[in-house]
Amino acid sequence: MSVSISIRTPSQGAGSVRARNAGRLTVLSGLLLMAVACSSPAQQQGANQHAGVASQQQGDARSQFDRFLSTAIASRVQKIGMYESLYTCTDREMADNVKWLADYKVLAVDTAAGNAVVTARVTVVANQVLDHDFWSVRPTIEEFDAHWRMERDAETAGRWMVCGDAVEQFGVFLIGRDVRWPPGTSAKAVIATIDSLRQARGLPIAR
Repeated sequence: MSVSISIRTPSQGAGSVRARNAGRLTVLSGLLLMAVACSSPAQQQGANQHAGVASQQQGDARSQFDRFLSTAIASRVQKIGMYESLYTCTDREMADNVKWLADYKVLAVDTAAGNAVVTARVTVVANQVLDHDFWSVRPTIEEFDAHWRMERDAETAGRWMVCGDAVEQFGVFLIGRDVRWPPGTSAKAVIATIDSLRQARGLPIAR
């Protein structure tokens, strides 16, 4: 009798332990599912808010950069102070050449905190190069992708502003340049080329 009892008791004990463990696993699984279900909306809301902020930053930077290049169209009347709300980091001006801009298209805006890199496809109609104490100009028509850095901080009053010349080391400002034109060319002829190109693309003349 004692032997028979000793054999049955371990078997019954193991089954009972397995049953209790299975029950505990079922309860834990249920609690985990409930936790995931409860936390998912909050996590999703946080992710949506982060995406919304990033989208807003990109939109603000794109808008400012669009104004910057639009102002830089070479056929516009250049005035002192016209870039003050758009351009900063003048200590990073190091290009010895300036592009006469006719048209552009913003391709991408990548933002991170208070910095951004903008990619744009630009159409230029002249290259203006520093030659000793004056600038010489060579008319041309070129289209290529270029990049600019932007910053937004206390110094820019929280506004996105273009920082320095293009990464490819050229400027787009024509103000205050002592320019010499080769025979048979002139600023008037280059501006006429800009107007013609913009009209062919269905764009307004820029003044």
